Amino acid sequence: MTTLAQLLEDGLPAGMIADASAWTAKADDFPRPAGGGSTSGVRFTAGGVSVSLPEIDERWGDPADAATAVCTLAEQVRGREPGILTRSFPALAVELVRGGPRPRFPAERGWLVAVRLAEAVRIVLEDAATAGDVTAARVLPLVHRTRFLLLWAPRRFPAVSFPVSQALGSPDALVPRAEQARLDWALDLVNHEEHLRSLSWQPGFLERELRRLVFVDHVGAGRREPLPAPLPANMMPQAASPDPDPGFRAWLAREAFLPRFMLGHTWRVLRPAVGRGPFAVLALMAMLLLTPAVVSASAFDRHVVGVLRGVAGLTGATYLVVLLLTMRCPEMTSLWCLRLPAGAALGMVALISRSDKWAQTGGRAAPLIAAAALLAAAAGYLAFEAQAHGVPYGRVLAGRVLAVVGLGFAHAVGVASLVLAVIVPAVGPDLAETLAGPSATPPAELLTLAASVGLAAGVLLQMLWDDRPVTYPLTHLPWRGRTR
Repeated sequence: MTTLAQLLEDGLPAGMIADASAWTAKADDFPRPAGGGSTSGVRFTAGGVSVSLPEIDERWGDPADAATAVCTLAEQVRGREPGILTRSFPALAVELVRGGPRPRFPAERGWLVAVRLAEAVRIVLEDAATAGDVTAARVLPLVHRTRFLLLWAPRRFPAVSFPVSQALGSPDALVPRAEQARLDWALDLVNHEEHLRSLSWQPGFLERELRRLVFVDHVGAGRREPLPAPLPANMMPQAASPDPDPGFRAWLAREAFLPRFMLGHTWRVLRPAVGRGPFAVLALMAMLLLTPAVVSASAFDRHVVGVLRGVAGLTGATYLVVLLLTMRCPEMTSLWCLRLPAGAALGMVALISRSDKWAQTGGRAAPLIAAAALLAAAAGYLAFEAQAHGVPYGRVLAGRVLAVVGLGFAHAVGVASLVLAVIVPAVGPDLAETLAGPSATPPAELLTLAASVGLAAGVLLQMLWDDRPVTYPLTHLPWRGRTR
């Protein structure tokens, strides 16, 4: 099973790990400045250099006292430490939570020290980055990551006895800081192209970190669980919600998962909000996707108008269910890539405005060859778009592109049937007469060709969506992930 130390170490620069390995942390007692006893703190030493933080291991009181103590600790770190300690903190936290002979205290106490030091180091580096310190700006995203993993460790590793009540005064103080830590790290991931260090992060690392924001991976068991709150349910404050920030999941799905074509992850992360309703829509979408193949193998292959009306009825029922579910839960719109049917409708408008000869029998091969070419063009464009959004190469890329193509083709079949069965009789009498006549292309080939035109149009029209991905929800609001 992956440990907290392994999670913290994953992806850290080798130079940072080497710098942190030179430091030794030791619990120590320090005399109080005003006299009257001593305080419990930590002394960091490396190569003759010593940094003392006298009150970092003290018992902090209520959340208000903890907030004051964090600010005091930040001033101590700012005034006493050489730059190497702050710059190497993400790797130093690994040694603190690992325990063993080098940090001279148990791993649980090391977690407490690391949590408090993370709060202080974040303040110091954010101030330095704001003042123009480039090095601090490069390290800050990794500090955000370390802070997130530390504060959410009690939920991710429930078998470990972390001193949650002592870390920041009480669980009431830890929960809001944990939520803010997750948002800070999520913003760094979504906007990773803004940071010098994160430009070199590999797509696989980015996706692992995105999943860790909302999931707990059980590697040995091969399963994945949601991560709704930073603490186990029995440790959450009584006044706190079991899911303190439900809007975070919808935001992350929209700004991080959907641009990377992570449709399955989007389903899983939104499942607590949307419930089981989407499964009915998924079943209807699967029927639309398989309609051309089913019609081709059935006795209805000669009844063009009847087939089109039947598929149009199925499509109407599908979009009615989507509408009703979306009215109940707006997050539902993120599941269906509704930009694709919008573009498919434009493609069908262009198709029915042409001569009706495309709908006449000219051999069964010609419509299928044209459909294959259009589907290949759409899949190729989607592959380039997915790569531009950081999807890893290989089977992951192929699987996600095929999933979007499948969903888009189901939408396109439905849109094509609605246009040909409902719109064409009113606006295109010549085409309607051709479809009802003996020279009409069989319905399977007709739907396949029309749907391929619609899918290609829906994909290629992505360039008109204000630089939003084709999987983005159908909305005219700005892409909020690009701003803090």
